[in-house]
Amino acid sequence: MHNPLTIKNITVWSAQHRNITIASWIVLVIIAGLITLTYINSAITTDLGFTNEPESIVAADLIRESGIEIDLNRSEYEVLIIQSDTYSVDDQEFINFFETLTNTLVNLPGDYYQNPTSYYSTGFKLLVSQDQKTMLVLFDPPEEEDLSPMIQAIEQLSSGSLFSIAMTGDSTFDHDFQTISKNDLELELKVGTPAALIVLILVFGALVSSLIPIAIALISMVVALGITTLIGQAWTFSFFVTNMIAMMGLAVGVDYSLLVVSRYREERNNGLSQTEAISKTGATASKAVVFSGITVVLALIGMLITPFSVLRSLGGGAIVVVIVSVSASLTLLPAILSLLGDKINSLKVPFINLASSNNTINLPTGFWYSFSKFVMRHSVVSIIIVVSFLVVLSLPAIDLKLGQNGITTFPEETMSRRGFELLEQEFSYGFVGSPIAVVISDIKQNTEIDNNKGSLLAYINEDNDLGNIDQLESDNGEIIVLRADINSDPNSQTMFDAVKRIRTDYVPNSFNENQHNVRVTGLVAFIVDYIELVNNYLPIVIIFVLTISFLLLAFVFKSIIVPIKAVLMNLLSVGSAYGLVVLVFQKGYGARILGFEQVDVVDGWVPVFLFAVLFGLSMDYHVFLLSRIREFYDQTGDNEESIARGVKSTAGLITGAAMIMVAVFSVAAAADMVMFQQVGMGLAVAIFLDATIIRSVLVPATMKLLGKWNWWFPIKTV
Repeated sequence: MHNPLTIKNITVWSAQHRNITIASWIVLVIIAGLITLTYINSAITTDLGFTNEPESIVAADLIRESGIEIDLNRSEYEVLIIQSDTYSVDDQEFINFFETLTNTLVNLPGDYYQNPTSYYSTGFKLLVSQDQKTMLVLFDPPEEEDLSPMIQAIEQLSSGSLFSIAMTGDSTFDHDFQTISKNDLELELKVGTPAALIVLILVFGALVSSLIPIAIALISMVVALGITTLIGQAWTFSFFVTNMIAMMGLAVGVDYSLLVVSRYREERNNGLSQTEAISKTGATASKAVVFSGITVVLALIGMLITPFSVLRSLGGGAIVVVIVSVSASLTLLPAILSLLGDKINSLKVPFINLASSNNTINLPTGFWYSFSKFVMRHSVVSIIIVVSFLVVLSLPAIDLKLGQNGITTFPEETMSRRGFELLEQEFSYGFVGSPIAVVISDIKQNTEIDNNKGSLLAYINEDNDLGNIDQLESDNGEIIVLRADINSDPNSQTMFDAVKRIRTDYVPNSFNENQHNVRVTGLVAFIVDYIELVNNYLPIVIIFVLTISFLLLAFVFKSIIVPIKAVLMNLLSVGSAYGLVVLVFQKGYGARILGFEQVDVVDGWVPVFLFAVLFGLSMDYHVFLLSRIREFYDQTGDNEESIARGVKSTAGLITGAAMIMVAVFSVAAAADMVMFQQVGMGLAVAIFLDATIIRSVLVPATMKLLGKWNWWFPIKTV
């Protein structure tokens, strides 16, 4: 019975109705673009969020329900830091400069500079540094979302003068965070796209063929952003989702299109007509693309398991762009191939034609054929060498330390970082730090509340990492909040340890049996709970992804050994990525040479994301290679010959696909945001290792040793 919904028939229908298909995608792109431009700001946020109820969230809810007014995520004010190497704050030149600055900011269009508090207006000595050459000005957080006009005015005023001005606080941090993210996104598109195009030209040897995958990837990204923006009206995404869609969209969009275009050209070279070539491609390459997309999506679902908004946002955004990329490869790409025909081979590049000719895969010749034979002749030694190498690369992962990299990892010229470092150098970070809040509930039921609270206050007062303490009480007298300023970066291990001391030492020692009514919240506590959450859920995500991957491969190849080997090999590549990320970023080996900054921790979401994405992407190569090996094995029954021919027939395409992903992820590693550097490097390293030594050495060596056991399956199939 004819099934119109088979992958093959979908591609053929799209090619036969190319005008309708292409027009539909054009309309879709326009609508998605308009939706994104209009509603993207309401779909994304820079705030952290949980979908479960850790201690910090429960405490924050108690504060909100009590009616106590306190903003736990933001400081009460923004801070200007004015400094001079020449003049002190009492010199007339310093006073004149301050008046000029004040007039400039007050006259800016918009509500940027409200209720300023300075040494000149209050005589408050704590607003001046010990050497009298640096002064703080506190003002209300700007109501304007875009601080660019204010920052530009400050930079213009201080440029060429004897004074420097910096600004910091939550509003400035958010502005810089978004600016850096946007710059990283532009870098991904401006550099990643040409890098992918260069690799495609090396693979295809023709400019038109090379431009098609780029176009498919860019279209997929625009449509995915539109869909994500729509979903974001009901389910807000993390600000990172735009960067993730760009990186993943460029990587998988180009990769999937490469596979389809390459197979189409191969079938045309084999003498098939245009329609027959599209049909054959739909039954083979397009089918592989669908399976690849399913694999990646199922792996990414592991990120949706975690009850944390950043991980869910990244996973959700990546899933959307993968689904759109697969859809474009199944429909838009066949329509374009039908429209262009053999013109896809136009604008050939001289002397470059690596994948455009038929590779005579049935002949026992060529580098990859000979290399595979060599590896299989020395299979045991090959396995020992490669596994040992990958295990050594993985060893630093033992010291993996999760956290959140904050303002000190921003580029040095960033306004918020300059302001923060001046505050640390001349004052106390507590001036602008988001507070830690200790919430004491059910007060009326605690007859020892005064003694308990007094003991806790004594502990906090003696803690050098905590600053001034304010006490607030609800109208009904049921809740007391102790609000403590912090004296360091809220993303630092110092502040994490301070929260842990309050929870595990100060509160139990002060409240004894009533400690269950005392909870700690605030930005630092949110981050501590987030890190604990990631540590708890990482094993769950790993088990989920491993199980899904095994079952999927067992279903496809009707084998037990093949999926076990694939899972173990992927673990080696992921472990190597973890190890190198720790070695470079945490330990600093080669960081300066590679242009990275050594940091104390790996961002908490990075290992979860790396594991899910890498398992999905690296399965592509395994499936593509193993499918060809199985095809030859079914034809000949010769295990060793099938392995050699399978490796040879897929080498060019897998190498090209891997080069594209490595290029795209390497651009991400060149970003200013440390978390994206960690992700980009981890993905690039793992894909490179997977497509080279694992695919060319471990796969043939292990399959040679196992022989017919490779295809053993306990359930008989028809």
